Amino acid sequence: MPIASLTRASSLASPPDRCLPPLPTNGRRPPPNTTWVKVGITSDFPADGGAAIKCGDVQLAVYNFTSRGEWYACQNMCPHKNAFVLSRGIIGNTGKTPKVACPLHTEPFSLQTGESLSGEGFAVEVFPVKVEGNGAFLLLPPKSQLDALLSTELHCVRDCREKNATETECALI
Repeated sequence: MPIASLTRASSLASPPDRCLPPLPTNGRRPPPNTTWVKVGITSDFPADGGAAIKCGDVQLAVYNFTSRGEWYACQNMCPHKNAFVLSRGIIGNTGKTPKVACPLHTEPFSLQTGESLSGEGFAVEVFPVKVEGNGAFLLLPPKSQLDALLSTELHCVRDCREKNATETECALI
């Protein structure tokens, strides 16, 4: 079954007693308190493309970079305009560096480090990915830390109207 526009990773996570132990990635030890979280099955993610998943209050982009035989993940929000579009970006290479280009303004980001490949001051958070069997897993910090860093609510533009002298009504626009 194809992935919906957003899949709740928390509903796919292993129960605490069956969580996979954090493993070293890219020759580095993972940060403390991180856990491998199942975010879908491999067929949920298009070949040489990405899909958005929702983990807690955070949108993440997961890429199945089939032509390289590799998987990557980063925040779904492009920091240039706070638009949640990177899962629909174009993946490719700059030299030997895998990248995703924002579909709105073509800003390229390294899928290995998150840094801008055009020299701009923008960067995205990246997360290690592993595939076991047909499961796709991300190495993530606790939900509270992830939400504090990248929660969708932190980056939405709001239209606030004064309801009365003591209350403000806010709605996402």
